[in-house]
Amino acid sequence: MNRSTLQEEWSSRLALPLSVLLSSLALVVAFWGLFQLDLSLARVIQSIDHPWFEFVGHVGNRVGSGLFLVAISGAMLAIGLVVKRPVFRLAGLQSLIAHGAAALTVQALKHLIGRPRPRLTHSNGFQFGPSWDSGLDSFPSGHTMASFAVAAVLAKHFP
Repeated sequence: MNRSTLQEEWSSRLALPLSVLLSSLALVVAFWGLFQLDLSLARVIQSIDHPWFEFVGHVGNRVGSGLFLVAISGAMLAIGLVVKRPVFRLAGLQSLIAHGAAALTVQALKHLIGRPRPRLTHSNGFQFGPSWDSGLDSFPSGHTMASFAVAAVLAKHFP
């Protein structure tokens, strides 16, 4: 083997670990930056007192709720079974599974991270860390994760 071939072989072997390392480092820096803004952002959000802001929050809460998403998945499954449309049946079944997997994952992450809900933040700041206490479970968002899990399945079956 010549020197050029050895260099190409080593660079191809190092490409994946190096990209994983650099991607992980970028995520750490991004989360550190967000952590620095977290308390300030929570205070700004707490200070907003507009009816439209409340309305949008309530709509998002309803649309992203587990019951609404299960109803969508169940309706897809029922349509597939009654009308004998396999794509609807499969979409309904897979979206129910995706929703369940997202729920388990998000609950584990919420309690590992332990970020307090904005209403529980005080002037002294707050601590992150594993916790089973009520109110220390605001990140990641269960509504968001479940909504995207169901939407990804539906987008796959109905592009």
